[in-house]
Amino acid sequence: MVQEETNIQANDTEPLQSDKKDYGVRLDALKNIKGKVREQIQDTKKAEAITITTENLEKAWNEIANQITEKKVIYRNGILSSLVQCQNDVIEIQADLVSIDILKEYRIQLLEFFKNHYCNQKINVRFKAKPIEASTDTKTKMTSTEVYEMMVKKNPLVQKLKNDLGMDIGY
Repeated sequence: MVQEETNIQANDTEPLQSDKKDYGVRLDALKNIKGKVREQIQDTKKAEAITITTENLEKAWNEIANQITEKKVIYRNGILSSLVQCQNDVIEIQADLVSIDILKEYRIQLLEFFKNHYCNQKINVRFKAKPIEASTDTKTKMTSTEVYEMMVKKNPLVQKLKNDLGMDIGY
């Protein structure tokens, strides 16, 4: 029987000879693929990092926030109302507690987005709860005496009416 020479090619490999056993993937083919991946990684590292400014950070934040909330539209307003700041390659997102819980689920996606967007692998993302604003309108219940005094200030005839009717406001 005559053996025919076959040329079986794997991705990024040389033709295989028929005298060698073919197991599908050769070690030198894997080394070639690994080398190409390393070159791609080095090319991305060589890409010039984009400086993070307030303006481009807001645009990037709106883009990723819309991607995240594409399926969860109900959370969009809360997430978009978050404050985003950057200091020394750390992007800090200040949001309410519900939004932080949602954003934590997408932390890896946020990291990858910002790292790729700004060509900077040093970027980190932190979450911080927005401070809860205390209401300056502290309404307290007024006693009946305080209500009466306030009414007398507005209209002195109320006191005359009280005296004429013999009312007691003290309780």
